[in-house]
Amino acid sequence: MSLTKWSRLVRYRDSEGSIKYGEPILSRDSNEDIASLARTGQLRVHVCNGHNALEASPTDSVEEVKELLGPLAPTEVPIIRCIGLNYKTHSECVKMWNLKWI
Repeated sequence: MSLTKWSRLVRYRDSEGSIKYGEPILSRDSNEDIASLARTGQLRVHVCNGHNALEASPTDSVEEVKELLGPLAPTEVPIIRCIGLNYKTHSECVKMWNLKWI
């Protein structure tokens, strides 16, 4: 049993600038590149009701995606921590000096 009511989900900006969730409308070829469709203005979605990815529920309303956004809003992921013993060493090897270490 799935916890969500969608099979694929995108977060996007519509033509009026509102940020929404939607379920992409794709052809039967499920291997379509969603990012390419969005860049060329060809991505359409069933608009979802809900304020986050888990609450999103597709409706019959269809919209064109004007800008594809990251799947989660920054407010949903307030802290990102990189875990790994070799992460700092690796970044030093490739001269990524601008990283801030906690």
